[in-house]
Order: sequence, then structure tokens, then C-alpha cells
Amino acid sequence: MTRQTSAEVYRRIEAEGLLSKQRWRAYEHIYSKGPVTGSELNAGLASKSGHKRLSELQELGCVREVGIRECRVTGERVIAWDVTDTLPRAAKKKHASTGRPTRAEVIATLREMGARHKERALCDETIRVMNWLVQRFNVPKWKETTT
Repeated sequence: MTRQTSAEVYRRIEAEGLLSKQRWRAYEHIYSKGPVTGSELNAGLASKSGHKRLSELQELGCVREVGIRECRVTGERVIAWDVTDTLPRAAKKKHASTGRPTRAEVIATLREMGARHKERALCDETIRVMNWLVQRFNVPKWKETTT
């Protein structure tokens, strides 16, 4: 039996178009057939990639893991998922094509860190973080101009 709050959230998500088309299809299937496993979702959507929506919907707060049970499709013991009674929250923004911060964003962050230390030049901590960012995100080194 569906909880009343889940039904209200379902209607609001549908009416306001709060999910993308693929996420909505997955959410709708989980709502009507849930709890479901990833393979059951794939089968229900006639898709090989429906299960990928589970982590996306989880990040948005729309679905959650509800336990481990035997999958009706594979026979394996796997995680079952069901809808929550909350509206989707804003997803963490990723940068367009790379998922990495832009050079301008890195520079702005570094300047802000330097300003916190009340020094005109970048402090040792900021330089350490800058070097880490260059290595971590493969951002090419640049010449810093003074303002």
C-alpha cells in the first residue's frame, strides 16, 4: 500500500515536471511496482540502462535503498529500492563537459582563500591547495596577474 505522502509527492513531481523524462519513467515504475531491484527496473522499462537512474534519483532524494532481497529477474540477492516521500532536491552541479572546475573558478577560489588570510600575495596554504587542484583536476598551470 502506498503511503499518502508518497502519493502527494508523486502527483506534485508529475504536475510540476520536477524530473527529467528518463528519471520520471524510472520513478514512475518504482512508484507503481516498488520496491524494485536494478534488473527489475531495467526489465520494467525495457532498457539496459534504467538502473543508472537509481543513483541519480537517490542523489535527488526521490528513492532510497530499502533492503536486500532476491531479484525476480536474476535470482541474486541484491539491493531493493523504493520511492521516498520527499520532493527532488537540487542535484550537485557538475561542469558541462568535464565535471571539473573552470580555470576562472579555481582562480576565484584561490583569491578568496588569500583574502581570508588578509595578505596581498597568496599564502602558503593557498599555494598548496592550488598545486593540489592542478594535480587533481589536471588544470594547466597559469600565470597569475596581480590586481
